[in-house]
Amino acid sequence: MTNPELPTWPGAETVYSRVYNINIRRCAAAYHAWVKAGSKKPGWRVPDDLQDVIDALNDGNEEYLKAYAAQYPTLWDRVDPVNLWKEL
Repeated sequence: MTNPELPTWPGAETVYSRVYNINIRRCAAAYHAWVKAGSKKPGWRVPDDLQDVIDALNDGNEEYLKAYAAQYPTLWDRVDPVNLWKEL
């Protein structure tokens, strides 16, 4: 079943799913590293390039999203929220 809010280019659903999983894992890893480092400063932030990825998702930028997903092929798998922290 396709999502009517996704772009119509072929493979959009797969690419969006992969990018979603990549973003979850990258944010979880960044947060884990921040906690592990014992940072006393408030204000943990997501990875710097994530706003560009969000903008590309909102714009349906096919080339950007495919290139982004290709950078992280080991993070494509479906995220299991119960075991996510075991991955880190």
